[in-house]
Amino acid sequence: MSLSSARELPAGKPYAGTRRATLADTGTAAATLAAAFRDYVWTRWVLPEANYEQRLLEAFKVDLETTVKYLGEVWMTDEGSSVAAWIQPQPTSIPKHDSDRREAVLRRVVGVNASSVQAAEDAIAARRPGSKYWYLATMGTAPERRRLGLGGAVLSPVLAQCDETGIPALLETSSEDNVRFYSQFGFEVTSELAPPHQAPYTWLMTRPPQGSSV
Repeated sequence: MSLSSARELPAGKPYAGTRRATLADTGTAAATLAAAFRDYVWTRWVLPEANYEQRLLEAFKVDLETTVKYLGEVWMTDEGSSVAAWIQPQPTSIPKHDSDRREAVLRRVVGVNASSVQAAEDAIAARRPGSKYWYLATMGTAPERRRLGLGGAVLSPVLAQCDETGIPALLETSSEDNVRFYSQFGFEVTSELAPPHQAPYTWLMTRPPQGSSV
């Protein structure tokens, strides 16, 4: 599911200095996301309390590596204090050795919660549209760098692609603050649910291409 920790200035505040992340950036990007999600309700539910922050860091690191190599695009500010990871509409298949490694890391960090987490994620996935879309897998900003417009800056490259190609964007969040934040960028709540196993309440948001009736 999308992990989004947004709390930024309104859409449209200019900020230069964003770039597409490479594999060499994934350590920095993972550290930023781990700091951003330290108190996020979804990750607190997913991950066991023991060694929580290390588990969070490892999960973000392996997911970012997989996204950069195969699944989509990761955008970050030059200094790495804000990060957005997107899954493209038709991601490349992950080779078995990398898929197995990713699954092993995620099983280890999620631990005894794995079956509950899978059931909750399956329930959320069932609400996603059948058409192709860019999926915002995660976005976060380092706590000390919030409210500077950085979140909007790292979102904008892929949102611009969506507008140019006529493809919608999709995200999920378990924060009402994030619902308000993403609405500034054209996202609208299209579904909401209470997933099983007492998972946090979740909103699904879709953004049609701007200037289009799609």
